[in-house]
Amino acid sequence: MSWANDNSELTRKWERLVESDPSRVIGIFDNGLYEPLSRNRWGDTRRDIRPASVALEKKINAVSSSSFLRGLLEAGLVQKLCDCISGRCITLERREVFYSESNNEPVMHSPYLVPMRMLFLVARFLQFPPSAADGLVLDTLRTQWPSMMQRIWADPSTTGYPDDQMSLERCMVQMTAQKVVESDPDFVQILHEDEDLTLRIITRQWIHSTKATDNSVLCIYIRSLFFGQSTIYDDTDISLAQRVLQDVWEGSGKSYRIFFTKIVWSIERFSMDDAKEYIFLLSLLYNLSATLKSSAAFSDPDFARTLFKTTAIWECLFRLLSRTAHDSRAAHTAESKQLYRSVIDLFALCVVHTWAEPADAASFLKVVVQAGMFNTFDEVLPLLVSESDLSQSISFALLHIVRLTRTRPSILRFLRQELPRPISVRAILDSSFTGIGKPHPPRYLPNLEQLISIGDASMDQLAHIRSWALWDMLELPGSRRVYETRMHET
Repeated sequence: MSWANDNSELTRKWERLVESDPSRVIGIFDNGLYEPLSRNRWGDTRRDIRPASVALEKKINAVSSSSFLRGLLEAGLVQKLCDCISGRCITLERREVFYSESNNEPVMHSPYLVPMRMLFLVARFLQFPPSAADGLVLDTLRTQWPSMMQRIWADPSTTGYPDDQMSLERCMVQMTAQKVVESDPDFVQILHEDEDLTLRIITRQWIHSTKATDNSVLCIYIRSLFFGQSTIYDDTDISLAQRVLQDVWEGSGKSYRIFFTKIVWSIERFSMDDAKEYIFLLSLLYNLSATLKSSAAFSDPDFARTLFKTTAIWECLFRLLSRTAHDSRAAHTAESKQLYRSVIDLFALCVVHTWAEPADAASFLKVVVQAGMFNTFDEVLPLLVSESDLSQSISFALLHIVRLTRTRPSILRFLRQELPRPISVRAILDSSFTGIGKPHPPRYLPNLEQLISIGDASMDQLAHIRSWALWDMLELPGSRRVYETRMHET
């Protein structure tokens, strides 16, 4: 139950005071919640805390700009809210209660929910560039943000309770940070500091999410406040990349497997748009981890290696592609093709980065094959024939697989247990001749070994069939027969 539902006469008195005497309203924060005889200089007591708080929240919720809160802001509203969140002030720690949807048992919200909610309501009005009233908010948050995050990290309270009614509370930190940075882009420097705990908190709250609302907080936060739209980061900022991975690990209970379990849970429950965000997140964090391996400062618990070994995440990704491919309404849409490509690209990146460590590569290939990679390719690749650069993406992975089989023949023997795959190889071949300027299939095949050498100028006219040729090297004679069939049709 929200305090803001209170409509008592005492609350109406404080609603008038919010308009006429902001200093007196802010003075209520100096009253002790557990001191019944305490009076402030206006004579207000503990009995006034709740109605004053209700009136204050109603006012904040009703205005359309922070300028309408100027009197309250000048009286120190934001500082008092920050004090309550950080635990220096306990005036607003009367905890709201809701009844669990699963067992109808009463559950308390966290003790900092009310001030955190008020702070977000104030932050949502922040503008760019900041107004004078906005400046009062931002100046306080620059100094108080670290202590608030320390309190929330140290005391998760009931934010991990598995109930949809906790969903909005789990969004508060991310939504507030987002609004603040939109108004003051320099605030992101505070969020990027090594000591900042915001990302850890948001990761933990995402781990406990139950709805699409709170399940989106981590992707939104990392995309908007760290790396934008790209999964490639500035590799000169090693410390930031390492800190992101460390915070995700800490927020996931010091276990990347817990992180991947949540990714699987999320993909299987929410929309395709949500799934694309999770794949973006996987690709970004994987790139950070794989690139940092070459850094002397590397101390990550190894996101990349855990991804290589976690069969469940690859089973989930391949199921997602298969499910989409079998949906007659979605299979051929641009959004679906982007989804197919994003998973194929992630797979290709993993193959490339494991090539330098053959043991990891062999283990990874076994994981993805057992997870259903070849069956999924048979379902998805024919839908991507019209994508003229599909062969480039597949070639990216196949080139390194072929090179790996040269040093590890056991991998080739393992892969050939799943071959031939005429449907997939035909799709790759058809894609090789799709698009303006693509030549017709050559009547006579060249020396396929030459096609492995990327960048060979003499082979430019045949580069478009490189991915088919690489597959041919894996599954002879199956793909050669597909080529001959294609030639017969033309």
